[in-house]
Amino acid sequence: MVKSFKTILKVENLNFSYPESKKNVLKNISFEILPNKKVVLLGPNGAGKTTLMHNILKINEPQNGKIYFKDNLLNYYEEDELRQSISYVFQNPDDQIFASTVQDDILFGPEQFSFPEYLQKKRFNRVIELLAIKNILERNPHNLSYGEKRKVALAGVLILEPDLILFDEPLAFLDPPTQQLFINVLNQISANGKSIIIATHDLNFAAEWGEKFLLLNKTGELTVRENKNFFRSGVENLGNSLTNSSKIFKGFAAKNDLPVTIKESRDYLKNTIRLK
Repeated sequence: MVKSFKTILKVENLNFSYPESKKNVLKNISFEILPNKKVVLLGPNGAGKTTLMHNILKINEPQNGKIYFKDNLLNYYEEDELRQSISYVFQNPDDQIFASTVQDDILFGPEQFSFPEYLQKKRFNRVIELLAIKNILERNPHNLSYGEKRKVALAGVLILEPDLILFDEPLAFLDPPTQQLFINVLNQISANGKSIIIATHDLNFAAEWGEKFLLLNKTGELTVRENKNFFRSGVENLGNSLTNSSKIFKGFAAKNDLPVTIKESRDYLKNTIRLK
């Protein structure tokens, strides 16, 4: 019988500062994430987005506060179990890939965790098809294009099938076709019941994709938003910035009706034309 849990991740009153500084980078951070949730972490440079993710990954230890994963404190889990259950995809793939061939890089995790050979093969075939990288398996990953490296780094995470995946700017510096592939993969991960946290500055992507929003400001304080309504007033911790859809219709639509996403823009136009 599979044990059920209320939250995939819960953070309570977390404070963190680096040893060389007396100033807290993160201040009284509290939030929770339900299973199968698409979460976006928004904040300016230096706000502590990466630091927060490192605390969740146990790379950093908070001065005080608690982090729960599947209703248990992080320390409840053995290191190997936690590494299989929570994964991190770096913005720079060169920080993540290291093997001499793409195939070896993808299979490193399953081999280290002693996955049965049949399971390695099954998951390997699944991820290389999902990411369309069958044609580069024998190549040295360090000689690939940036977009191909990002695919290889992601494949090395997906093959573990973690319950929670943290991403740092997954669409940055990718061409439009590769961006769309990544969005499709993110949606597939979510459809498979996994939870995702994405740290990004990309308001348009955040509004289109996210379901829950964590807003981190420069003083290390967090505000939680459960829906997209806050986008209509501009994202305060990013200079009151608006999505492209909102910029286009600002001055035409009432504030409460201001479109945030492409779908909302289309609906607004349809309704406006219909009324005329």
